[in-house]
Amino acid sequence: MSTKSVAPFELFYDLIYAYAISRITATLHLVDNGIISGLHLAEFLMMMLVFWTIWTYQTVYANRFYHHGLVDTLFLLFNLFIVIYLAQAITPDFSATQTAFSLSTSTLFCSTAVQYLLQRHEQNQSAVKRLCSALAGVLGIAAVIGYATLFLPSTWPYRLRFGIYAVSILSAAFGPLLFSNRIKTVPPHFDLFTERYSEFILLLFGEAIITVSTSIQELHITPFNILYYLIIVLLFATYLCMQKLGIDHQRKTGALVWIHSHYFIAVAIALLPVLLLEFDQQQLAPFFTSFMVTLTLALFYFNLYWNMRAYRASGIDLSGKRLFYLFFSLMLWALFSWLSAQWPTVFLSGLMLYLLANLLYLWQFILHPGK
Repeated sequence: MSTKSVAPFELFYDLIYAYAISRITATLHLVDNGIISGLHLAEFLMMMLVFWTIWTYQTVYANRFYHHGLVDTLFLLFNLFIVIYLAQAITPDFSATQTAFSLSTSTLFCSTAVQYLLQRHEQNQSAVKRLCSALAGVLGIAAVIGYATLFLPSTWPYRLRFGIYAVSILSAAFGPLLFSNRIKTVPPHFDLFTERYSEFILLLFGEAIITVSTSIQELHITPFNILYYLIIVLLFATYLCMQKLGIDHQRKTGALVWIHSHYFIAVAIALLPVLLLEFDQQQLAPFFTSFMVTLTLALFYFNLYWNMRAYRASGIDLSGKRLFYLFFSLMLWALFSWLSAQWPTVFLSGLMLYLLANLLYLWQFILHPGK
């Protein structure tokens, strides 16, 4: 069991991210002819990846090296202020604030890179030094690309400038995969690591629950309010079942699967409430809602499966029949949702029953591995 603990400043740091993600999801309320455009979805995914990446780097650094010292605390507080500024830059018109995003994220990458370079100087083990150099290098390259976007001609098409900025974020987010062997040699404290990520996911579920209150008009409870609440509770229970019972928290691992799969889980948790709320308000076309909800559920469930496949607790059977069940049940839901999309109450009732069936199935094979 790890002797490290989460510092109060780290928890303080997490709060701004819940606020930021609530602002990001608000940008999806731009519906045109019953659909959310591909560009707005891409901007949503990019903004989610921005905040997920900078939060992950700070969390991973703290997990390995943070010892409540003055220097690390000052870096954490500096980064927190930049994140606050970045959160305020979130608007539905991403093109208007791309400069703020480029400046902020590049500065955060530089700040974290400096932290890793300082750790490289302080550490004695060669494996730790190599890891610090690799991560500082990835962050440095991402920062240079990000800063470069500040000097692109304004006459260039927005999609091109957005694409170059995306390269900066994708480099930082997925660059560490190139150094997976170095990361495995200096594994994080996995029990504390899973705790931090679960706390962050809990914040996202909290934001989803808050949507229940915003959907209640004049204290009049509708079938949507009840069904939406049950849907979020079932999703949370499913995640909790996987995290608490399905994972070996004492495993020695680089945790790369955990990190990257949780981005998609976070996207699903942030996106689903928006889709259901817009659907209830008749802003989204029924069949677009059916497709997007099915895609969101696929992100959620298959990334939970990916986590359990990589870090499963002893004795849990994750053979092909489990994956077949996921595919088969998802296809049944896709068919039902397509047929019922014209009737919101039927659609949501079916979604609730689908989530309940999946939770019971997950609970059954985790608690009774032989079945």
